[in-house]
Amino acid sequence: MFLHCRGSHDETHTRLVRSRHEDRLATEQYTERVVDFDFKIDVGQHIFGGPTHWSVGDSAPAYRGRMFREVGIGGEKHKAKRPELNAAKAWDKERDSRGFPPWIGSDYAWREDQPHVMRDSSVLKSSWTLRQWADDYCSSRKFLKEFEYHKVRPMLLP
Repeated sequence: MFLHCRGSHDETHTRLVRSRHEDRLATEQYTERVVDFDFKIDVGQHIFGGPTHWSVGDSAPAYRGRMFREVGIGGEKHKAKRPELNAAKAWDKERDSRGFPPWIGSDYAWREDQPHVMRDSSVLKSSWTLRQWADDYCSSRKFLKEFEYHKVRPMLLP
């Protein structure tokens, strides 16, 4: 997010102009816009410390291009089994009750000296980058596609 600051004013000038067909001078007035300043300030970094971009972990059951939830990526993914779905559902409930943001995995052990993990600027739980996910999405031959991107507000720590 940028703040665009621009200031200008109009100046009116008078000049002498020689006529093409007649050999005489005439005065002519014209106005021009003068830009006094024009700059942008990146304010996005100062609003809540910037957004956190995160991805679902490889071991988390999620929709990865099929009509059912899968675990893994690429050629190594498989349909999520009931114990995997139940474990993920239980962790989601516990995570929400603790007020943890969605990128905190079930293997996280809260420590007071690590509040930065709650507001990390790039948390990729998947072994694929966001670019790889986007490329995989674009290369799919399916007609109906959906790439989910959610905006969430985790709890704010002191």
